[in-house]
Amino acid sequence: MKRMIALLLCGSFLLLLADCGGKPQGEEALPAVPEQETAEPPAEEAAPENEPSQQPEPEAEPDSAAEPEPETEPEAEPEPEQVTVTMYRGDENCEYLISEEAQIPALTPQALADLLYSRGVLSGRVTVNDFSQEENGDLRLDLSGEFSNMLNGSGTAGEYILLGSLVNTFLDAYEAEEILITVDGETLESGHAVYDQPLTFFED
Repeated sequence: MKRMIALLLCGSFLLLLADCGGKPQGEEALPAVPEQETAEPPAEEAAPENEPSQQPEPEAEPDSAAEPEPETEPEAEPEPEQVTVTMYRGDENCEYLISEEAQIPALTPQALADLLYSRGVLSGRVTVNDFSQEENGDLRLDLSGEFSNMLNGSGTAGEYILLGSLVNTFLDAYEAEEILITVDGETLESGHAVYDQPLTFFED
């Protein structure tokens, strides 16, 4: 019997100790709630900014009045037609007269004289002072003193070639039969002859 009482006292003592080490009085123990993992809220998508419309803007129709007029190239002036003539000159040995075709800008006495100079027939420029063609077709040609100086500086053969080249070139170009040559209005003279009469075509 005493043992039973001792056991009850021990049990009461243990219960008392348990109550003292527990939670304060008045507070009831709440059942433990398992922690729930809080899922992070999905990131909110950034609201698209008001972007300008990507649709291509319609091209403005060109103003026909503002279009520059195409530049028009100035019309090139037609080149003057060349005149083909037959020019006479001496051969390499200055023994014979030979002919060759040549072109001049226009059929004028000065153009013929310049042609003879450019081909070496005349050693200097000769100016045509006066020129005329008679009704019968004969020619009258008055030259500057340079021609007389050239003639006087040539020998007999050279004089023939020089004078023949000039006479034949003019007669052929103007389709004439005779030509009277003067120098500064005076009769043409050389150390070998006086040319006071019209000259005809020189034959080889």
